[in-house]
Amino acid sequence: MPSFYDVLYATGLVVASPVLLAKSKLRNKVRHAFAHRDGRVAPRQGDRPCVLIHGVSVGEVNAARPLVERLTPHAQVAVASTTETGYERATSLFGTDTAAGVFATRFPIDTSRAVGRFLDAIRPNVLASMELELWPNLVRVCRKRGVPVIVVNGRITTSSFRQYRRFGPLVRPMFRGATGVLAQDETYADRFRQLGMPVEKVRVAGSLKFDAAPTKTDVDGANTFAQELGLNPRRLGGTEPTLVAGSTGPAEEAIILDAFDRLRQDVPGLRLVIVPRHPPRFDEVADLIRRRHPLTRRTRETVEGGVVLVDTMGELRKAWRLADVAVIGRTLVDLGPRQHGSDLLEPAALGSPVVTGPFFANFDAPTRALLNAGGAVLAAEADQLVEHARHLLSDPDAAATQSQAARHTIDTHRGVADGTVRYLLNCLPDATEMPRQGLEP
Repeated sequence: MPSFYDVLYATGLVVASPVLLAKSKLRNKVRHAFAHRDGRVAPRQGDRPCVLIHGVSVGEVNAARPLVERLTPHAQVAVASTTETGYERATSLFGTDTAAGVFATRFPIDTSRAVGRFLDAIRPNVLASMELELWPNLVRVCRKRGVPVIVVNGRITTSSFRQYRRFGPLVRPMFRGATGVLAQDETYADRFRQLGMPVEKVRVAGSLKFDAAPTKTDVDGANTFAQELGLNPRRLGGTEPTLVAGSTGPAEEAIILDAFDRLRQDVPGLRLVIVPRHPPRFDEVADLIRRRHPLTRRTRETVEGGVVLVDTMGELRKAWRLADVAVIGRTLVDLGPRQHGSDLLEPAALGSPVVTGPFFANFDAPTRALLNAGGAVLAAEADQLVEHARHLLSDPDAAATQSQAARHTIDTHRGVADGTVRYLLNCLPDATEMPRQGLEP
């Protein structure tokens, strides 16, 4: 039977239909969701206990890796993602073989029928939802089937908190229906409580992103990557100081190109590498660069020198490995609450001094931890971006000090994954291969 939320969704779709008909981008997005996220996924093979991890996009999928590594000796793991980029990342990391110890799959839209089909196929024993991916029908159907729903790495941004409070009567049953929350910090934990989670169900566990950060500075393929792009970076023993801007969003590339032009006056031989966040923007960014500089594009065979555009997926880590200074994208410009911030822990853990802009709400806890420890610097405006980058590019001692502070901070914050896995394993049915002693959350 359709639920109240099914009726609500259908009503919303009807009301929004004039907008959907007028805007092809939105219409295609809705069409794609119904075509690919209707819950018809390949069924899980085998009868081992199963942990289903739900991560919306690339960031959540990456943060789930330390959980997957620790869970797979004890249970089968399904990693489900909502977005195309998230699904592609999960597929590249885990594959899609539903008989394997871990596999990727698509997460359904939140209709009763789609959620039911999906749960029939995956047969999870527990659902671990990354950060805040709770949906009313999902929680309702899981509760009806006796599947615990745990929010891990839990956080609620200020803007999301306001939205949820505005629709309090509609969302409170969803929050009350979840089994537990492992929040990143006390601020987030208190927001979950205010939205209806019982106090005893909310715990502060810390951020999983520290555990997901690399533990070594070597990156497979980084040398070949640099050679193919005509780069000779100092960090790989070359002569070229290299500025890398990763996960950039609209309007940020222009700011970075302006900063690059100013920096070249003081830093001879400086090279710039730009890695946009979203593939649909690759051509747009290429045109912007080409109007100002020679362009070397990763997917083209011709190396022209000048500014390098990495227009591929899955190679950002290689780019970070080259960086004498790493500029964190989606932090320089206010792109809206859902786009505030990118992962600064990966480049910091790889030894690159990090410069972040002021819009980092979606990575608030890790960013503030590094800023407070001197492991990152904040550029509130374009002039500060140039100032910080110039200082780090020109003063090796200052760059080394910042990198060491970042690495120390990351190492001291690791360990959240172990506690999270203990909590999740306690939600699984008993199994002979699963040690039960010492797994108290």
